[in-house]
Amino acid sequence: MSRLAETASMNVRHRQQRRVAALLNEIAARRQRLYVLKAYGARPAGLRSLKAELTAVRDELAEVVDATTTRQAQPSDIGTREPNRQVVPARRADPQREPANLGRRRRSSAGRALHS
Repeated sequence: MSRLAETASMNVRHRQQRRVAALLNEIAARRQRLYVLKAYGARPAGLRSLKAELTAVRDELAEVVDATTTRQAQPSDIGTREPNRQVVPARRADPQREPANLGRRRRSSAGRALHS
């Protein structure tokens, strides 16, 4: 990759990072504003438009992130990425078995006799 193309791609990346950071800051500020208004007793109906605006900013962030993460596969990328891994469902606990030890040690019968 030429130096000019490398610089251009870094500029695009930095611009996208700044955009995402700005949207995250805006979301945090809007959430904080909602918390303050709730604390001072604002009614849900009064917060409806603010919540809708917050949702719109979150949706915008999702679009920006989706746009930055989805790109067309380049011919050089074919065959170089790892294949998708199969998702294996988690095992469910057998209801007939004893519950797992939750960090407590069980005392033996001898230990119980000493502590009684």
